[in-house]
Amino acid sequence: MHVGLLLLNHRYEKVLCNNIIVMRQLAILSPNPWERLSKASSTLHLEQGIDTYRTPEFIIKLVRSSQTVAALHPASDPAFDFTPAIA
Repeated sequence: MHVGLLLLNHRYEKVLCNNIIVMRQLAILSPNPWERLSKASSTLHLEQGIDTYRTPEFIIKLVRSSQTVAALHPASDPAFDFTPAIA
């Protein structure tokens, strides 16, 4: 192999190693984004309440602040919910 290519490859290896070390240190020192998010205040404004509407086929619950579907039940089986459960 040509000496110039060896030197160039060695420089790239050195830069790559330095970048990996820096990125690893940043990952260790950076706070966990999920932990930070869990400490943030809620933006759903559920304290403003939920409205319930009934039709012959469905019972729907909407979050007042956003009109987001909180629950959707068939009128024939109110225990079943089409929306995902909140853990």
